[in-house]
Amino acid sequence: NIPLKFINSFLHEVGIRNSYSAENILEENLTLILGMTWSLILRYNVSQISEGDKTAKEGLLLWAKTKIAEVSNGKVDVNNFHHSWQDGIAFNC
Repeated sequence: NIPLKFINSFLHEVGIRNSYSAENILEENLTLILGMTWSLILRYNVSQISEGDKTAKEGLLLWAKTKIAEVSNGKVDVNNFHHSWQDGIAFNC
């Protein structure tokens, strides 16, 4: 349970209101498991990188916007890492 306490502590620090438990994993709650995985990626990879005047998260969003616009011929618009991905269209691009 120590890793889950650490993850929940990190999420609380950055203002994310989710909390994870061992039951989420045992019940195979894919939404929460993927959210937890993204939180770890954000904490250990993305948050520590910067490119010019952009944070790594902003740079990653810019990259995603550019690539998705290329493959969708401008039909799919990505503005953030939350609502823009909910319907799965951006992910499938």
